[in-house]
Amino acid sequence: GAEFVSPRLDVYASVSEQVMAILKEATPLVEPLSLDEAFLDVRGAQRLLGTGPEIAAALRTRIRAELALTASVGVAGTKMLAKIASDLSKPDGLLVVEPGTELAFLHPLPVSRLWGVGPKTRAKLDRLGVGTVGELAAVPEDTLVRALGDANGRHLHRLANNDDDRPVEPERAVKSIGHEETFAHDRSDRAGLARDVIRMSDLVAARLRASQKVARTVQLKLRYTDFSTITRAHTLPTPTDLAATIAGEANGLLEAAELRDGIRLLGVTAMGLEEA
Repeated sequence: GAEFVSPRLDVYASVSEQVMAILKEATPLVEPLSLDEAFLDVRGAQRLLGTGPEIAAALRTRIRAELALTASVGVAGTKMLAKIASDLSKPDGLLVVEPGTELAFLHPLPVSRLWGVGPKTRAKLDRLGVGTVGELAAVPEDTLVRALGDANGRHLHRLANNDDDRPVEPERAVKSIGHEETFAHDRSDRAGLARDVIRMSDLVAARLRASQKVARTVQLKLRYTDFSTITRAHTLPTPTDLAATIAGEANGLLEAAELRDGIRLLGVTAMGLEEA
């Protein structure tokens, strides 16, 4: 009984540009994450526009008034906490993590809130008896390194202690634009996966156009039931931002790939980006 409506991806990209323009009027330090998400560093704007929470409230009001859209905002001293606060304030809220309360806010949360904790990592942390961020913070770093590997163990130990010094990078060079999804159940229906590739390619193409980029290479990513992951790529004779071209290449790569016992994750990425 569901009614399916075609997405208007070009409209979304156009509205995204309007939202980002409003954000950049508050501060030039805006780092877009996607069509509908961005980090802002407002420290340099506080003398003129007020505190972080005041700036956030004003931006929410303006976005609603000018674009008839809701905006959920998290205000915090690190990018990770701002992102978590934003997620927790959805669908239409403002959540502020006051200085000095960061660990009290962070540590009761489930460990899955941290960047980098997917199903595989979560299973390993379950074996360590770790369910919350606070429990993760209490695990010695060398124990996490042994359980999760050097890079991931050190990374999660830092995040669990709110050690996140990454700056907002407005001029960050975008090397690829992609979309991937982890399925609730492993998939082996090749026709259905091909339809998902078309849908993901639409999203990737819209983001390419919004970024005024074209891609020379299309990559397909598959993760299997056993968590092993493969990528397959093909380079185009001419760079593109067209969904049909990206989907055609990605589905060609899918046709040549084995599905084995089932697909847990599927992704389409545009690489080798150039200015449109």
